[in-house]
Amino acid sequence: MREVFLTILKKFTREDMSVKEDWELAPLVRSHLDRGRFLLFMDDVWTVEDWRRIEPALPRNNKSGKVLITSRHERVTKQNLNREPHKLRFLHTEESWELLQLEVFGNNNKCPGDLEGVGKHIAT
Repeated sequence: MREVFLTILKKFTREDMSVKEDWELAPLVRSHLDRGRFLLFMDDVWTVEDWRRIEPALPRNNKSGKVLITSRHERVTKQNLNREPHKLRFLHTEESWELLQLEVFGNNNKCPGDLEGVGKHIAT
C-alpha cells in the first residue's frame, strides 16, 4: 500500500512523502483527493483485503472525483458499490469511450471537447 499511496501523492505534491510513516499516508492521500477533480484508476485489485487497505485513502464526499477499479474477483468489485459491477468483456473502441464518459461525466453528459483527445486515448 505504501507504494500505491506514494505514487498517488507524487501527482499532488513535490514534497518528498517517502519520509512519512505508513500510517500517515492514507490520510494525506485523502486530503489531496478531497480538494478537487480527479480520476483514479486502480487496475486489477486482487483481494477484498487490498481494497480495504486502499479505501481509507479515498474521499467520501467529493462528487468531482471518480475512482474506477478493475478486478478479476467479483467479491472485490461489490465492496461499497451502489450498483452491480460492470462485468467486462473485450470492448470495441467506441464502447470503451462510451463507458469512460458514463463513469466520469454521468448519465446524459458528454466529455468536453478540450478533453476528448485525452479521454479517447485513455479509453483505448
